[in-house]
Amino acid sequence: MDALRPLQKMKIISYPKRKIYEVSKVESTNYSLSKLYNNIIDIKYNLSRVYNLTGDWDDAIELLNHTISITKKNSKDKWQEARLKLQLGAILRRKGIYEEALALFESAYNLFMSINDELGSNRIIMNIGGVYHFQNNYLKAMEYYQKALKTAKKLKNEDNIADALNNIGNIAYRQGDYDKAMKYYQKALKIKKKLDVLDTDSVIINNIGNVYYNLGKPQKTIECYQKSLAIAKKLGDKQEICAAKANLGAIYYMLNNYKKSLKYQSEALEIAKQLGNRRIIGISIGNIANVYNMLGDYDKAMEYQQRRLKISEKINDKIGISIALSNMGDFYKRLKEYKKAEEYYTKAIDIGKELQIKYYLCSYLYDKANLCFLLKRYDEAISLNDEALEIAIKINDNDVIFDSKILTLKIKAISDKTNAISELKDMLKKDIEKDGKDAIAKLHYELYKISGEPKYKEEAINIYKELYEEIPNMMYKERVDELRS
Repeated sequence: MDALRPLQKMKIISYPKRKIYEVSKVESTNYSLSKLYNNIIDIKYNLSRVYNLTGDWDDAIELLNHTISITKKNSKDKWQEARLKLQLGAILRRKGIYEEALALFESAYNLFMSINDELGSNRIIMNIGGVYHFQNNYLKAMEYYQKALKTAKKLKNEDNIADALNNIGNIAYRQGDYDKAMKYYQKALKIKKKLDVLDTDSVIINNIGNVYYNLGKPQKTIECYQKSLAIAKKLGDKQEICAAKANLGAIYYMLNNYKKSLKYQSEALEIAKQLGNRRIIGISIGNIANVYNMLGDYDKAMEYQQRRLKISEKINDKIGISIALSNMGDFYKRLKEYKKAEEYYTKAIDIGKELQIKYYLCSYLYDKANLCFLLKRYDEAISLNDEALEIAIKINDNDVIFDSKILTLKIKAISDKTNAISELKDMLKKDIEKDGKDAIAKLHYELYKISGEPKYKEEAINIYKELYEEIPNMMYKERVDELRS
């Protein structure tokens, strides 16, 4: 299940509102008109911020484009034009229209620099970093975030410092360095709490929840996502409501609560459609596909996964593309169309290596290793599995560590069945202490497959039956049917 990547707060510059003066009769006509235009621009800018918050992005885009034209023609106020372009670029970035957003940010940066507004230009630097981040160019994104942090410290602007720290934490998160990510998020949250910036609290708390999600701490994850959702609702911020609901759907999927997962994902999808946020539309569609897969509705799962792939390709969301490819590989493996499955797994691995997304890459490598084992290409399976296990250990991905260790022993059993069985039994003793029924059932299943001893078969059937009664995961039922046949 694809949890949302950390939210980057591309916060629009908060400037003090300009006082609206009554035009005096003694002022010159040109000066009066200039002030009048600035007042009109202020009103339209603030209205666009309301539209942005409520998710009426198309209205905001239309309003901002019109206001930029007025500013260029009548006001010629560079500061006004710059902040309008920043606002428009931020909305386009949220909609996944990255190239247009980048062009607007660069134009706004030049305008701020021309009037020596260092705070404004630094916020632009942060936003440009955000575009590169969502294009998965982490090296370039980090370059901009570090530059923004340096300038923010020089200006002693704590709000900017916190935003930069949060965004650097996002890069660490994407690269699988969860301890580092948490350190940056906690620093950012501490500053924001001191400043009492409620909207950004929601974003950073969501990001902390993402770390807990990947560390396998579901209760802490839910607490963070629920808290983020409550703040977003209080603010009426549809974007953050959507993100929190999508992430709650992901964690409930991880907990095998498919009914709740589908509820939250469907709600997130509807909000994302209203917003026109194609990235979250893609994530929610992919996550709904995963739920249908677990419920055994494979045709529907494939339909949704193909939709997710098309959306991700359209907005060049490479992480989204890789996840969809991997899931489609799983689908074709289930259908025993192994050639197609391998093609999808290989493409997913290539993207994973290109982006160095370790959390996903170790899973992709394991999936292909398992496929190679089924195809009796053991040397290739060993190489891929070792690579997956090495990455999983580094990022503490316990699910892949567990599965990779089992695959290692399955390969070992080909030449040394006795020792492989002995090591699986040792794992079983340990996992009775620390893991859930799913892991224990899997170990009994593999022990039966290798040893042929009926006691392991019966125990696996009993546990999988119990699991299926608790959780309608079709894989459990299929395992029971396979073992009984």
